[in-house]
Amino acid sequence: MTISFIDETTAGTRSPVFEITVNTDFITVQQLIEIRIHEDILRKKFDANALVNPEWAAAGIQASKGQRLPNERTQVEVACQAFLENRLLVLLKDRQATTLDERLPLSEGDEVSFLRLIPLIGG
Repeated sequence: MTISFIDETTAGTRSPVFEITVNTDFITVQQLIEIRIHEDILRKKFDANALVNPEWAAAGIQASKGQRLPNERTQVEVACQAFLENRLLVLLKDRQATTLDERLPLSEGDEVSFLRLIPLIGG
């Protein structure tokens, strides 16, 4: 079945990131984060506003043409920690996931939304 990954902002903006086909009826939050990080790195989608953020962790791997890519395992660990600290929300079917090992049911056409919360300066 095909599911879509979406980025959301606190202002309500929704941006499609990619679609992927999965062969399971249930998936954990950690697996969703791992898929997201893996695909973002493959697609070289990382910047200061992306889920994969080289500033979150300096470790990287060398890619072709001397380009340095974020280390996937490190980025997954950082994103999982952000989820545990409520700095990253994962939403499926308008429901917020609460634990990394939570098994979420999947249906054809589901959207998984990622919402990064940025702390306010001085707040």
